Amino acid sequence: MHGATVSICNEETKLNPAAYLDYLNNSKITHAEITPGYFSQLLIHSDSIKSLTSIKSILLGAEALVKED
Repeated sequence: MHGATVSICNEETKLNPAAYLDYLNNSKITHAEITPGYFSQLLIHSDSIKSLTSIKSILLGAEALVKED
């Protein structure tokens, strides 16, 4: 059997997208729930995203999506 652990990072880490990506990587997070707006901020750090080897899924939600013209 495999267990799971809920991991909640501190507010200071969440306010810094690069630090948050380091947190996900160092903590070997496999699943994350992120708002679309924050996810767009993470995409700016493409090199850090490419190093996330443990992520299996990212759930985007809890925020309205706006269609751009």
